[in-house]
Amino acid sequence: DWQRMWRSAWNEAHLLNRSALIAAMTTDMKRDCVLVYQTLFAMNMRRRPSSATFSEEERLHHDLKVMFLKRLLLCFAYCGISSCAENNGSSFKSWPFPLASILCHGGRLLTHLEGIRCHEFLNLLLYGSLDGWNWEEKVPPCMYQRRAATHAIKLGRNQALQERRLKIRPSVFSGHHLGMDLPVGGIGNICPTEGDETLYVGP
Repeated sequence: DWQRMWRSAWNEAHLLNRSALIAAMTTDMKRDCVLVYQTLFAMNMRRRPSSATFSEEERLHHDLKVMFLKRLLLCFAYCGISSCAENNGSSFKSWPFPLASILCHGGRLLTHLEGIRCHEFLNLLLYGSLDGWNWEEKVPPCMYQRRAATHAIKLGRNQALQERRLKIRPSVFSGHHLGMDLPVGGIGNICPTEGDETLYVGP
């Protein structure tokens, strides 16, 4: 049941009952794993979903995005993820939940790079090599420049990354913000919809 898969089991009443809260979190995290697995491997399964015919260019862009996610998750697994209960806090703990849940609930993940430039890191995730794309010409075809962003990051105490909300000013529209449309849920699978219309995940 894809519509149930897209929904969260959590509601505010669970805050009053620890057992119910844990059960809802467990259900949501299982669904996170299913959605991310389908995103990464929908086209590789024996019974893969039926999907519309896509052009060779769309197929290439889809494959680049999927490889980006696969390498990103490998990076998370190898380097480790820490979380903090407070905004821009300094007390971090190792992430105790599935890696899939990092990407499924609208949160922000701050990545601190040392000894590698951001464009080299993106090249590694997209193409598997540090020099896979020449960023001086344009952004890779599966990405786009966002016109604006609501948040930015800065280095705080002890070189810790901190998030800050941007005010509307010319620097917000600098063109340094990148976007990528991800086939979350797996290409050809059913999207979350309201009403009788059925939509499917595209490339």
